[in-house]
This record gives sequence, C-alpha cells and structure tokens, in this order.
Amino acid sequence: MIRPYLRAQSTRFTPLKYRVQSTEYRVNSLSYSTFYFYFLGLSFLFASFLFSFSLAHAQIPTAVDGIDISVNPPNPAPGKDVDITINDYLSDISAAHITWSVNGKKVAEGIGKNDITLTAPDLGKTDNVTMLIQTEDGSNMQKSIVLKSGSVDMIWESGGYAPPLYDGKQDFVYQNTIKVAAMPHLADKSGIEIDPSTLIYDWKQDSTNLEDQSGYGKQAISIVGGIVPRPITVYVTVSTRDGSETASGVITLHPGSPSLVFYKDDPFYGVLYNTALGSQTAFSNQEITLLAVPFSFNIPSLTNNNLEYNWTINGSAQPGLTSNRSVTLRVQDTSADNNYPVQLQLQNLKDILQGDSNAITVMFIASKQNNGISL
Repeated sequence: MIRPYLRAQSTRFTPLKYRVQSTEYRVNSLSYSTFYFYFLGLSFLFASFLFSFSLAHAQIPTAVDGIDISVNPPNPAPGKDVDITINDYLSDISAAHITWSVNGKKVAEGIGKNDITLTAPDLGKTDNVTMLIQTEDGSNMQKSIVLKSGSVDMIWESGGYAPPLYDGKQDFVYQNTIKVAAMPHLADKSGIEIDPSTLIYDWKQDSTNLEDQSGYGKQAISIVGGIVPRPITVYVTVSTRDGSETASGVITLHPGSPSLVFYKDDPFYGVLYNTALGSQTAFSNQEITLLAVPFSFNIPSLTNNNLEYNWTINGSAQPGLTSNRSVTLRVQDTSADNNYPVQLQLQNLKDILQGDSNAITVMFIASKQNNGISL
C-alpha cells in the first residue's frame, strides 16, 4: 500500500518540478538576453566615441609615415623667402640628423634641423627640395617637394564720385562699391606667362567665399562696404585648369570718410577745378559763386542723388538750399571790405556713414584797396 502512494506522489511532483525548472530557465534566458543587448549598446557608444575622436583629429595633415611638410607661404612670389618645416606626428625627430638638398646640392644639415628658409625660384622655374632624415635607431627616411613660384598683383578702384578731369585716385570710403582686379603672373615650363583670361579664380572676402564671382576667367569682382565701419580683406587664389600652377594674392582695404571741397564757378571760364578754395579766400569781384563738390560719395548722378546740403551763411541756416550744390554771394557796397562766413554740412541720406562738412570765409576786397587779387 505504501509503494503505490509513493508512486502516485512522485507522479504528481515530477511535472511540478519540471515546470518550476522550466520557469527558472526562461528567467535565466531573459537575463542573458538583457545583458547581451546591454553589452551591444555599450559597445556601440564606445565605437561612436572612437569614431568622433578620430574625426576630430583627422584634420592633422599627416602622411602614412606621420611626416608632414608645410610650406609658408604656400604660393611664394619669385625671389621671396619661403619657409619649409618638417613635422613628425608619430615619432620625435628632434634628435634625428636631417640633411636638406636643393636640386641635388646639399644646402643645410644638423641634428633636429627640421626647418629651412629658401628663396623661391624664378617664374616658370622649379626647385626640387629633398630632406634625408636619419633617426637615432639608424633608419632612414627621405621626403621631397617641388618648389614653384607665382604672384598676383591686386588693384582696386572706388565707385565713388569724382569731378570731371580729376586725375587722382578715389579714396575707399564707407559703403562704397569697390572693384578689385587680379593680375596674375604664372608661367608654363618654358617660362612664358599664361594668359590671365584662361585661369581659374577663387575669390574670398574676409571669411566668406564669393562663389558667384569665382570661376574660369573671372579676373575681377565687385564688393560693397558694409554698414559696420571696418577693413575689408580680399583673397584670391589663381590656378591653371589642371592645377599644376598656382598663385595667391591678398589685399586689405581700410575705409575712410568722404570729403567736401569748394571751387569757384566762374561766369566766363566755368568751374575752376584746378584750384580748390581754402578756408579764407579774397575776391575783388562784386559777386562770387561757390560750388560744393563731393569726393567719393555714392552718387548715381548729380541731378538725382541722395545728398542733402545744409548751408549756413553769416550764421543763418538756409533750409531752402538743401538741394543746391552752389550758392551765389553778392556785395552791394564795394567801398568797404565785407566778409561772409559760409558753412556746409553734406550728408548722404541713403548711405548714412557718408557725410562731411567744410567752411570758408569769403572776403570781398573794397575797390579802393584792390591790389589786383582776383580768382
């Protein structure tokens, strides 16, 4: 009687135990799966960190052997100094013996001699610069570069106003439109200069690339001075279509203020642009016309411009003359000297940084004191 009881009890207990073990197995399986995915997540984060770290340091221009050669300036002008420096990012070359050769001729050597200053070759010529690096452990490395030369002359002109027949160069003033042209000097292997119209021009103003004004044959650009009064730096890199010849140029323009000058408008000879009137000018005539001429202001035309003329004559403002470039002074009594102080404040209403003022004292000399002074 006991044996069947035990057998029945064992029969009931075994499936229960199996189910419990099965449950434990599923729990353990879930734990292992969670740990596996957790480990994968950490691995992904670590790999992302390494990738970001490598990207952050990928900007170092190193070769496979870790040696980097820098040339400054990268596009030297003929006959100018050029600095060449060796940097090793994988080992210390400060104790290495370095020999420098130019076109097969040794020019310098020494322990830790990792830089040298050379003279750029003539236009159309090349120099082969070789560096032999002998490290402390006895290994040798040789690097070489080809040194070329080229130059770019940069000229500019302002779009500001100047009177007729004015031979001087206009100043660059605030908010002017400036035209900058590049005159490159690049030569082929035979030493013949390359036609500038067949070159590629890459322009940049300060830190902004001027993509719309860069390209094949684009030798000149136009830029406008900003509302913030500060210098403008223009860069240009000129190259051949195959990139074998390259030169660069840079120019910095410092804006200033425009100017205002008085001239005499003679009834017989017209405006005497050859003589600017000083702060005190004597006239023997009974009548004089003063013409105010703006220099370097942005003026679309003399009849349609944005200039406001604020005249003050004998201390009295003349609000009715704000559009007049000239004023006419007359004296009735010629038997005595007469002085007329004249001030003018000129302002560009559109380009607000453009403005200037000038003052002149017109002295009419009495007829009895006339000593032949006449302008």
